[in-house]
Amino acid sequence: MTHHGTIVLRSGTHIPLTYELTPPAADGLCHGKLLGELEQIDPAFSPDRLKLVCADGLTVDLLITHYTTRGATFVGTIVQNGAHAELLIGGGSSAECTA
Repeated sequence: MTHHGTIVLRSGTHIPLTYELTPPAADGLCHGKLLGELEQIDPAFSPDRLKLVCADGLTVDLLITHYTTRGATFVGTIVQNGAHAELLIGGGSSAECTA
């Protein structure tokens, strides 16, 4: 299931996109996919942490693990809870869950 959010680059640039996010593991890490036209994200800066701001207020610090101009995969940590964070944090389900 996909949802809408915004990537915030270190420069302050906001890039609207679609994402998929899985529930965090016991250590607090989550992973997912960024979907859309990602030309504004320079692959040379992919080691830098980015911020994903979800439409419901959930915020995820993420690190891109694989990048193309049409999408990327990432690992991340939830840094601010949104309206659906309880599904991610307390869900306990192995099924994919999105914020």
